[in-house]
Amino acid sequence: DDHAILLESQHGTEISGNIFYLIKELATNKDYADFKIYLSCRAGTKKKFEAILKHYKIKNVIPVIVSTKAYMKALASAKYLFNDNTFLPFYLKKEGQVYLNTWHGTPLKTLGRGIKNAMHGIGNAQKNFVCADYLLYPNRYTMEHMVEDYMLDNIALGECLLGGYPRNTAFFDKKRGDKIIKELGLQDKKIYAYMPTWRGSTGNIDAKANAYFQYYLYELDKLLAEDEIVYLNLHPIAKKDVDFNTFKHIRNFPAEYETYDFLNCAECLVTDYSSVFYDYAVTGKKIILFTFDEEDYFADRGVYKPLSSLPFTKVKTVEDLLSEMRSPKNYDDKEFLEEYCTYDCPEATKALLDFTILGKKSDHVKEVPFAKNGKKNVLLYLGNLDQNGITTSGVNLLNNLDPTEYNYFVSFPAEKGKLHQDTIANLPEGVNYIPVQGVFNLSLIKKKMWLKFNKRKFPFAPMMASMKKEWQYEIARIYGGAHFDSAIQFNGYETKMILLFSQFECNTGIYVHSDMVKERELKGNQRKSVLKYAYKHYDNVALVTEDIWESTASFVRKTDNFKIAHNIIAYDEIVRKGNGEIQFDEGVTQSNKELSEIKSILDSDAKVIISVGRFSPEKDHKRMINVFNKVWQENNNTYFIIIGGIQRDGIYDELCEYVKTLPCADNVILILSMTNPLPIVKKCDGFILASHYEGFGLVLVEGDILGLPVVSTDITGPRTFMQKNNGTLVENTDAGVEKGFKMLING
Repeated sequence: DDHAILLESQHGTEISGNIFYLIKELATNKDYADFKIYLSCRAGTKKKFEAILKHYKIKNVIPVIVSTKAYMKALASAKYLFNDNTFLPFYLKKEGQVYLNTWHGTPLKTLGRGIKNAMHGIGNAQKNFVCADYLLYPNRYTMEHMVEDYMLDNIALGECLLGGYPRNTAFFDKKRGDKIIKELGLQDKKIYAYMPTWRGSTGNIDAKANAYFQYYLYELDKLLAEDEIVYLNLHPIAKKDVDFNTFKHIRNFPAEYETYDFLNCAECLVTDYSSVFYDYAVTGKKIILFTFDEEDYFADRGVYKPLSSLPFTKVKTVEDLLSEMRSPKNYDDKEFLEEYCTYDCPEATKALLDFTILGKKSDHVKEVPFAKNGKKNVLLYLGNLDQNGITTSGVNLLNNLDPTEYNYFVSFPAEKGKLHQDTIANLPEGVNYIPVQGVFNLSLIKKKMWLKFNKRKFPFAPMMASMKKEWQYEIARIYGGAHFDSAIQFNGYETKMILLFSQFECNTGIYVHSDMVKERELKGNQRKSVLKYAYKHYDNVALVTEDIWESTASFVRKTDNFKIAHNIIAYDEIVRKGNGEIQFDEGVTQSNKELSEIKSILDSDAKVIISVGRFSPEKDHKRMINVFNKVWQENNNTYFIIIGGIQRDGIYDELCEYVKTLPCADNVILILSMTNPLPIVKKCDGFILASHYEGFGLVLVEGDILGLPVVSTDITGPRTFMQKNNGTLVENTDAGVEKGFKMLING
């Protein structure tokens, strides 16, 4: 619909800020009289929005409640979309739609990949920015940080706009402030605005910070004079804990006024770390930063610039705060205004709408294209980033790629990335990432079919035949239409992602890290039909060792797309990690022995044999433990350590209980989830791998590089490598494993 506009603020929870001033201009400018204006809201905010619109005499705005049918229809049909945050993960931009994202403030705190403890959760924001036609920034500082930390260069489809924020136009109407003061009968009062930032995590308030904050409010209220009023604007969650009836001089922002419209009345602004000071500076009035909890607040938050670089007055106590509120402005903010308020002007809102909708060029809106370096874009899906051989080999590969040849983008499920933020943070320089967020957009019928297929109650061929459109939609939903020249499913597992990456309309590749025939037989975790389809349809099938060629080829008749792609051996990195300190990951690592006891054993004259590998059926840790129990009875001064990054089907927990029943219980050490197990490996006397099958067995190489004699069962995966490099192979039997243990113990 060429004459429909949908506007959304903070996922429908707000009506203030940039979106309000866009609505106001659309509703009062005759150039847009023929347009339908839809406003996103929530069921709980609809009445509030309608009251504010009524107060400002804004008519012809149609509220649509997020996720209802009316909202979905507006989102799918409106030609023009305006958002100051993001549309939810199900959003898929339609061809022909014009999407302007204004964001909601100049950032002091780091965003995107710079968000400590939340760098994994930026996928939906990234997608919104990639597919948007225009990204509005009020200054180059904001533009540069947003583009860099959301990694938009070379993949974003639209362009940046440098222009004034619509909400800041409120500050250029000096008479409006006087009018509001008169309407509220405040002519004889000194009005201060206090707008503190949110303290806490998503949906949860920081109880300690909130307690201090409320204490300071009560202290301030006691010191304020009769003619002084502090108007307080809080996050909705924080507001619930503040009883304004207990204050004499502190009031809530009036609900009927838009936030910035009322803020224009204030004689000065008190804030802390909120982006509001970047906007309010336009007024030329005084800004005070009340930073009573600065050290605690920034303990786990990064900043683009330190507070010390800002010109504003900073205070720590209520007494100093009140003194500054009553004092005239005492700093020079000329350079600050030039850097951060570069484009703010009274015409900003009109110029932005004229440009976006009417196509009118303006001196108030400057177009800035995204950087394109001309290199090809390569997307690699690494899977869950679990502490296993696949993640290790993926990171090793990335560390040995040349970012001057290609643009590399790593992808992984956002919810899994939350558990492995160190891996994300330590991606090599020049490697960007795109987390996968949200769920498959499917009709009810297709969803039922997909669920049945995953439960193995629906055949593969008709499912794939009916899902061609859905796969393309899903690629666009996750990656926002970004162009990739190569899409590589490096993980090699996960049915959905195997099929999804096979549908990219570019050069495709899939890695094979293990004997997938044995995976199916032992674990039942692979679908023959899916693997057959994948190994036939991907342009390249990358086998990590020659040993698994035959088993992989059993899925398909044609193997001309098969390639051998040996794992990178990160020799220097293995040595470096091996020289590290032995330590558990606090709150993550589990073990049946205390770390101090393990260190004592490693420093003793006892013989210690180790095996490293995820707690999974093919590793058959129970067989190794039983064999060790037998060997131990001949030599009690021996220990056996097993370290695994993850466990499948509770195997680690079962082994812990099983070991307790054995005579050798005190000499078997089980460890689950260590970021760096190699310092322990280096201190041991021998390494054994006794799996029934493997892809390659990178742990063998790690043990060998760290100076340990290494034994492996004679199986597909390690066999060729061990034979080429004079390794020791033993039969894949109990007797063979026993022989391996004895060889290691006896030197």
